[in-house]
Amino acid sequence: MTKLVSNGGTGDYVRGAFEKLAFQSRALLLAAPYFSNHEPITEALARGASLRLIVGLNSATHPEHLRTLFNAPRAAIRFYTGRFHSKLYVFDHAAMVGSANLTEAGFQSNREVVALFAEPEDAEPIIQARAIFEELWSDARALSQGTLAVFEDAWRSARRTGPDPDAAIANAVGKVEPPSVNVAKRKSFADQAAREALRRQIEEQYRPAFDEVASLLAAGNLYRDDVMQIDPPFRVNRFLNWVRLSHAVGDDWKDAPLRGADDRRAEIARLGEAWREDSDGKVFEGYAEGIQDVLAPFAEREALRTASREQITAGLMGIHAFHEQMRFTAGGREALPRRFWAENENDVGRVRDSLTYLLHGPGDFVDRLYGATSDARWKLALFGRFCGLELCGTVRPQECPPINGRSAKALRFLGFNVSGD
Repeated sequence: MTKLVSNGGTGDYVRGAFEKLAFQSRALLLAAPYFSNHEPITEALARGASLRLIVGLNSATHPEHLRTLFNAPRAAIRFYTGRFHSKLYVFDHAAMVGSANLTEAGFQSNREVVALFAEPEDAEPIIQARAIFEELWSDARALSQGTLAVFEDAWRSARRTGPDPDAAIANAVGKVEPPSVNVAKRKSFADQAAREALRRQIEEQYRPAFDEVASLLAAGNLYRDDVMQIDPPFRVNRFLNWVRLSHAVGDDWKDAPLRGADDRRAEIARLGEAWREDSDGKVFEGYAEGIQDVLAPFAEREALRTASREQITAGLMGIHAFHEQMRFTAGGREALPRRFWAENENDVGRVRDSLTYLLHGPGDFVDRLYGATSDARWKLALFGRFCGLELCGTVRPQECPPINGRSAKALRFLGFNVSGD
């Protein structure tokens, strides 16, 4: 029988019911527009539970509580900025639906009312709650390190000065709303789905995997002498390059087992030590200079706006994902730049505009990457997703890691559940 939970009076406090169900669950699916109380959730994570959390980025969501969960293991966070009102908490064998937000007031002091479904006869509404959560999850945007930093700044500024802090926050991080129930008013679903699939691939696969490798290499000082002159993201790039060329040869990466966290870290440490001692670490001569060739035309907006065809060519050839296309170009290294410019109609201005949009344009990086590789206004021939990822990761590593197809395959070989294609 469905039970109602209310703070105070004759009812149980929402917090008590929530904590009891979280304690019993291996996976938490939580959605609430206001979030400022991480403690009941971090306690569940500390016991080994996993978390998928949907929140609103607004003046009532506290960035410090959000960052605590963002940095927690086994946690994935997505967000909306408007028209998101659901308070829905789904556990392994139960669900809570009602008026209580994930705040101290919602759990303790406000007079909230929540329906608790936790009995065998509640199986159908629990299934429905899970389905509603999955629908909300599919349309929400993955929270990235960069977006979280923008939200933190906007939250503090908007609360001090703005007459409409929620609108100011939405303008800063980008407007994200659930689709209208009126199908005629929805964006192209295929376009939206493809954009969000790319976002999840970057924010929920590549970035966490790359960061885990980076932290383990740094903690164990598993660096070769010949990479110490380059910055840490590029050291990781070279390690993954070595893994691909020395161990994940051919299609071996496809058959590698997915590994649990402990096994995966042990494998990374083992291979990190082997890489450090290998006489051939696959760090080609001139790699550091190649990074500078990329940064020279692309690192600053004004430099790119005036870059010559030759400077742009040299920068692109410093990107592995770009010069990898030599394998499919008759004439190799000399022919690839000619082919690139010919297929882009030798239009230096348009190439500049497209790369400026990708690297220095407004809004979210994933939106720009999607536009630069899918939108006819910006799309360049011979410049695909991994070219954009590696180029941006080289120029702006705070927005994304320098991932290319070779490093993605290496991550899959190491046991991460990532796409190598």
